[in-house]
Amino acid sequence: MSFDHTLLLREQHLIEASAGTGKTHLITTLYLRLILGRGTPEGIAHRVQNILVVTFTIAATQELKNRIRSRIKLAHDAFKQGASQDAEISGLIAGSAHPEQDLEYLKRALLWFDEAKIFTIHGFCARVIQDTSFEAGLLFEQRLDAHPHDALTRAAQDVFRNLMSGLPPLEEALALSLWPTPDVLASAMAPLIRVPQLHFSPAPATTGFPSNLPAQMRAAKEAWIAEDITALLRRSDIRKNSKAWHRLAEMEKFCQNDILAPDQVLWHLWTTSALKTQMKKGFEPPIHPLFDALEVIQTALARQGQVISWLWQTNLEALRAHLFAQQTQGALTLDDLLTIVMHAVIEQPLLAKTLSQDYPAILVDEFQDTDQQQYAIFKGIHQAASPDHLLMLIGDPKQAIYSFRGADIHTYLKAKDDSEHQHSLQTNWRSSAELVAATNRLFDQHQLFSMENRIAFLPSLANAKPNPDALTLAGQPAPPIWFCIDDPEFALRTQPQDRARLAAKCADEIASWLKPDASLRVNHSQIRAEQIALLTRNRLEAELLKAALQQRGVDSVFLSQDKVLEQDVTVELTLILNAVLTPRHRPAVLSAL
Repeated sequence: MSFDHTLLLREQHLIEASAGTGKTHLITTLYLRLILGRGTPEGIAHRVQNILVVTFTIAATQELKNRIRSRIKLAHDAFKQGASQDAEISGLIAGSAHPEQDLEYLKRALLWFDEAKIFTIHGFCARVIQDTSFEAGLLFEQRLDAHPHDALTRAAQDVFRNLMSGLPPLEEALALSLWPTPDVLASAMAPLIRVPQLHFSPAPATTGFPSNLPAQMRAAKEAWIAEDITALLRRSDIRKNSKAWHRLAEMEKFCQNDILAPDQVLWHLWTTSALKTQMKKGFEPPIHPLFDALEVIQTALARQGQVISWLWQTNLEALRAHLFAQQTQGALTLDDLLTIVMHAVIEQPLLAKTLSQDYPAILVDEFQDTDQQQYAIFKGIHQAASPDHLLMLIGDPKQAIYSFRGADIHTYLKAKDDSEHQHSLQTNWRSSAELVAATNRLFDQHQLFSMENRIAFLPSLANAKPNPDALTLAGQPAPPIWFCIDDPEFALRTQPQDRARLAAKCADEIASWLKPDASLRVNHSQIRAEQIALLTRNRLEAELLKAALQQRGVDSVFLSQDKVLEQDVTVELTLILNAVLTPRHRPAVLSAL
C-alpha cells in the first residue's frame, strides 16, 4: 500500500522507497511528527535524545543530520508565522490543537539537536557498548580498531602463509585458483565472517584428494608424451567439432610441464567413456591403457567439489580463530561491535528492554543494506519493548542484491514478513517523466525476477514538474533508454579484444555527442563532457574507456578505491624521498631525477 502520512507511529513498519521517491524527505517528516507527538501513542512528544535514526555510511549520517535539523528549523519558522509552503508542515500547522506548545517542542528540538541520536550502525553499537559495557560483556581494557578491513587482511595473510602453503600440491593448486593472494582471500571471506552463525551443512565429507593422485597424474602426463597420444587421437575418427579434438594442443602443452592443475574438464575429455561420445557415428574410440588411467584420475577429481567446500570451511574457521584471538587480546573491529551487541541484545533481556525505553522510536534508513546481525539487534530491541514501540524500516529491496556492501536479500524478506505494516513511496521526484515511463515499461514484465512472488516491481509515478535538462535528438525528445545491439557473434564473449572493441564503440558515440553540430542536445544546448557519466563493472573496463576517450580527445576521470601504496605515484615519491634521505648516494639521486 502507498504511504499514509497520518498513520500511527507504533509497531513495526516497512517502507519500500525506490531511488528518487523522497525517502530522506519522508524521514524528516516522520521526525517532525515524533517531536510534535503526532500519531505517537498518547500523543507523547519525543525528545531528540530518544529518537534513534540509523543509516549505513558516515556521509549519509551527516546528510541526515543536516536535513533533519533544516526541516525542524523550517517547521519552527512556519509555526511562528502560522503558514508554510511545505505541504506536510502546512498539514501539521492546520492539525495543531496547541500551536504554542508545538512551537515550544520545535524550539526544544533545535536547542538539544546536538544530542540527537543519529548514527551509523557501527556508531550506534559503539555507543551501546560505551554506555553499557558491563551488560554487553565487553572488557574495559578492549580497544577499537576503526579499520576492520586491516584486521581481516592481517588475519588473511597469516592464514594464507601458514595454512594454504602447507597443503598438498593438488589442494594448494586448487586453493590458489580460488584465492591467488591474501587480499583475494580476505575479500572472499569478508561476507561470511560477518555472519557468525554461518556453518557448512552438511560438513564436507573429505579433506582432500587421494594421496596417490599426484603420482598418477604425473605418470599419465609422461605417458601422453612418450606414447605420442596426440598423434594417435589425430589419426582416429574423433569428430572435428568435439572438445577432445579442439583441445588436443592444449593437453599436449599441459603434459609437457610440471603443473598438476586439478582441471576436471581437461582430464575428463580423453577418458574411455568420454571418447565414446565424441566419435563419428558408427566408429569406435581408439584403445590405449592411458584412457583407462585417465578414467581413474577423473573419478578421483570428481571429489573436487567436496575439496573446495573443505577449503572454504578450513579457511573460514582459521580466519575466525585468528580474529577471535585478536579480540581476546583486547583488539576489537567495528564488525566485532555488531556481534557483541547482537549477542547482548538477544541473550540479555534487561539490556534490550533498557534500549527500547531509551529509544521508543527507531528509524532505520537504507535498510536494504542491513545484514542478519544488524536486523537481529533492532528486532531484539523492538521485541523487548511495549506494543507502542516504533520500528520503522525504510529501504529499496531492489538494492538488497549488493552483497559486497553487506546487503542480504533474505534479511530484507524476513523483515518484510515480520512487519505488521507495509508501505511504498510511489512518486519519483528525481527523474524525468520519460525516464520513469521507460523504466516502468522495461521492468514491468511477467516473471522478470526470480523472486517476483516476494519482491514485485512497483511502477513509479512521475512528478508533474517540467524537466529543465531535457535531452532532445534532432529537435525531438530523445529516447530515455538506448540499447546498443552488438554483433551476436560477440555477444557472450569477454576477451580483452572484445572489451576494447566495445570501449571504442562507446567512446565513438560519446565523441559524436560532443561535436558542435551534434543532434543530441541538453535543453537545446550542446552537451558537455562533464554531463556524461559512465558506469563500468570494474577498474579494467574503466581504464579501457578512459584510454579510448583520450584517443578521441575527450578528457575524463574515474573514481577508484585503490590503495595509495599501489599507485605509480607512490613509487616515484619513494624514489624522491630516498634521494632526500641519502643525498650523497649518487644512484639514489639519479633515480629520483
